[in-house]
Amino acid sequence: MSQSSSSRPAAPAGGAQAAIRRRPHEGAGPCLPCGGRRPSRSGGRRPGSSAGTVSAGLLIAALLAGAALLAACGGSSGGAPSPAVSASAAPSASAASAPAPGSEPFAGSPQQAVAAYWALVDAGDYGGLRAACTPGSAAALTAASSDIERARVVRVARVRREPGGAQVPADVRIVPAGETTPWGDPGTHTLFVKLTGSTSGGWLVASWGTSP
Repeated sequence: MSQSSSSRPAAPAGGAQAAIRRRPHEGAGPCLPCGGRRPSRSGGRRPGSSAGTVSAGLLIAALLAGAALLAACGGSSGGAPSPAVSASAAPSASAASAPAPGSEPFAGSPQQAVAAYWALVDAGDYGGLRAACTPGSAAALTAASSDIERARVVRVARVRREPGGAQVPADVRIVPAGETTPWGDPGTHTLFVKLTGSTSGGWLVASWGTSP
């Protein structure tokens, strides 16, 4: 019996160098993820262009923030005074509208003037007291002191006329403010109010005290 030939396939010609050849469309570089694309070698954005755009944006934002801060502080490039400085230099409306001493005398009789005066003391109307007292008089300061919390006229005695004015005794109930005051406990005090006739009519308070 003759020996049969081997069933192993014959090696292709050319040896191992010709065993497997890449097809022309297969790339030799590393594989890309599914759906990926290789970056274009021409016409693409340079790596530094994005960073340059961000830097330019930050610079513009910093310049705008500096300009806003300068405007809020009242600064100006032309050296003109800021509105805040000009407004603070102007006199306040309340100071300009404050009544002058002696500008608003009390109308009516001396008894009515005394009652109106102590009503202002009770209300703490310091501007009204100043306007109802003679210029330079300490009556407004004394009546508007922190020693008196409440004041109310109980009775007005007979008026004694004097040259250019009058003196009016009045019983005034006073509630002191605080514990240490010259008034002691709340009670009624006889006070003598000196009035001066105003040239425009009415009465101004010149002084008052616990004795004539």
